[in-house]
Amino acid sequence: MMKIKVIKTLIFLCFCSIGVGQADKYKFRRPIKDVTTGWQKITLPADIYAKVSFDLSDLRIYGFRDHDSIEVPYFLDISEDRLVTVEIDFRIINQSNNSNGHYFTFELEEVKKINNIQLSFGQQNFDWQVKLEGSQDQKEWYTLVENYRIMSISNDITNFKFDEINFPEAAFRYFRISIKSNVKPDLLHANIFSKVNSPGKFSDVPIRKIQFHEDKANKKTVIDINLTTPSQISRLQFDIQNDFDYYRPITIQYLADSIPNANGTKYQYFTLTSGMLNSLEKSSFNFERKTVKELKIIVDNHDNP
Repeated sequence: MMKIKVIKTLIFLCFCSIGVGQADKYKFRRPIKDVTTGWQKITLPADIYAKVSFDLSDLRIYGFRDHDSIEVPYFLDISEDRLVTVEIDFRIINQSNNSNGHYFTFELEEVKKINNIQLSFGQQNFDWQVKLEGSQDQKEWYTLVENYRIMSISNDITNFKFDEINFPEAAFRYFRISIKSNVKPDLLHANIFSKVNSPGKFSDVPIRKIQFHEDKANKKTVIDINLTTPSQISRLQFDIQNDFDYYRPITIQYLADSIPNANGTKYQYFTLTSGMLNSLEKSSFNFERKTVKELKIIVDNHDNP
């Protein structure tokens, strides 16, 4: 499923007149209906991006009255995710272990709501189950998450880490992490955050055709996506049905140019973003918005099933 940033236009009806011929010089037009006085809000239709410049600098709005036209001022508001991150001061007051696992206790300097703990370990390869608890007095503990998986894979073909704990907002003086492991986790440092996300508004972009190709020689899956119309996109979201663990390097490209030559047509692709498609995180990739018509997704399978 593709996501496109919704761009809203706020229109203020003014009263300065210009010649009608000024509006006639534009090749593409469409009516704006149900306009009233004062500020108006318009969501630009997806198919308009094929007709305008990337920065929308050639977009104009005109109002008509008798034989005169009125150019209408506007500004663009791009609706996008806004994440506010505040780091919280704390200190580690205890590291211990017993037959149930290894424990790390954090004390916040001031009780505040938190929802994210980022960890860094000396081990390069691990796969651990984590339990996170909170307490005001270190006597009564409340479970926030359990059986939460963190892991790290580092070898010749893969370098992947998922070593942060996300959980619903909680306000405690003390937080305790317990890790089930046969070896002692070498905790290098930790960071605690309060993250507040204001999600933007996105719309689905219609897809005309999807083609899958297995490049067995290079151990890659190639997915070609053709959109119904050129559209500005900034997020690609995958709906993956597999219930087993997977970790795949992924590259998302767009068709920038096609050049005819003696051997046919040479297609030039540029990269929008790259990352790791995996079963531990949401399969969603954000990137700088771009007007595109065709996409190519390359997934490196290596020798994984």
